[in-house]
Amino acid sequence: MKIRNIQILLLSLVALFCFSACSLEGDGTAAGDLAGMWKCVYIEKGAQSVELKDKKVFWSFQGKLLLLEDKTGAHSWILYHFNKKGNTLELREPYRYDRENGDEPLTEPSLLAFYGIDDMAVTFTIQQSENTMELVSNKVTLHFKKF
Repeated sequence: MKIRNIQILLLSLVALFCFSACSLEGDGTAAGDLAGMWKCVYIEKGAQSVELKDKKVFWSFQGKLLLLEDKTGAHSWILYHFNKKGNTLELREPYRYDRENGDEPLTEPSLLAFYGIDDMAVTFTIQQSENTMELVSNKVTLHFKKF
């Protein structure tokens, strides 16, 4: 009976160790203080600017994924892989979001323009306070409010 109890205890410890060593989608804290939903309120591109305050454009960070959403349904939703290091945000590998038929890798950036992005991969500098954020690249500045 003692041997059986020891075997169960050892098996339980091994299982616990295996589960604690696993993670889903890499580091679940990858988004850090970007985590959650941000409403895009303003896009600045040189002398041009676009006011989005009355539109329903959201960026949602979770794990290592970013979802760009137009809640009106007029524009395709975009799914990005991202990497955040300090105050640098790198977006890469965009997909057109389609859960029913499978997400489709983008091969050209035309669907990204609505969201203020001109390239398939882009790097931003993050300027953030508690409830606001600016993503700044060499081509555009995107302004957000925490939702």
